[in-house]
Amino acid sequence: MKKNFLIFNAPLSIMGDNALARARELFFRISSLVHESAKKSSLIGESRTTLPPVEKIPSS
Repeated sequence: MKKNFLIFNAPLSIMGDNALARARELFFRISSLVHESAKKSSLIGESRTTLPPVEKIPSS
């Protein structure tokens, strides 16, 4: 019981510094991938004025 208590109260540098760094790296990698794919599908980086004008449907 005392062993578990020591593990859970250990500072981050002992317990999970490597895991924290890996999680941070994974987050940045995913966010940059999302940003790149959004750029490619022109969701980011183009202003709204470059979109084609909306055609008005005539009311009958």
